[in-house]
Amino acid sequence: MTGLQKHSCVSTKSYPQLDTFMASACAVASTVKSDIADVDVVMCATDIRPFDIVEGVGFQQFCRKILQIGKKYGDGIDIKQLLPAPRTVARHVPDRPR
Repeated sequence: MTGLQKHSCVSTKSYPQLDTFMASACAVASTVKSDIADVDVVMCATDIRPFDIVEGVGFQQFCRKILQIGKKYGDGIDIKQLLPAPRTVARHVPDRPR
């Protein structure tokens, strides 16, 4: 029998499971989600894109990268300086792994 098995203290506190704690710690406030939905509507209407663009894996990877850059450099980044021109993007196509 190990020392922990010999221990007879009974805790009356109930602690949440780690996955429950992490899910609540990482949850996004409903007001933030609503703000994002509003911006999505404007983006889709302005650029004539389907609403389901936000479900695309590529779009989500793009957003994840933008979030990482924002976390690293803060919100003072000029988005026009950050986003590449379409021609620059096109030059990167041959570099993509197949």
